[in-house]
Amino acid sequence: MTQRERFDLSNNALRNTTFIYNDANCSMSAEHFDASNSLIKREEFVRDDKNKYDHSAILDFFELPKIGNIIGYTYYDQSNSIINEYSYTSTFEYNYSLYPINETRTYLNGKVETFTFEYY
Repeated sequence: MTQRERFDLSNNALRNTTFIYNDANCSMSAEHFDASNSLIKREEFVRDDKNKYDHSAILDFFELPKIGNIIGYTYYDQSNSIINEYSYTSTFEYNYSLYPINETRTYLNGKVETFTFEYY
């Protein structure tokens, strides 16, 4: 479990986020609380074990060693209700080096988005 706290310039607490990592691919849940410790939102990320589309060999030093692509994202509001327009599942097509070349993202409200990734 990891925590991140945010403060204003006067050192007053603004927000607290707790991260719980679930697997070696950095799948996780995150709970966001306001300064009075009331839940703002909760998120769940499920990641694959492939190379991330925006992975940078130059920035390997600063990145987590194996953080995959998000294949499932669920957004819960402060009442713990799933928000369908933000929550989605994704399927990927990969190149020979296991980097994604296409993503199809299907939101729980039925909206579908497609993304194409090019590497140079």
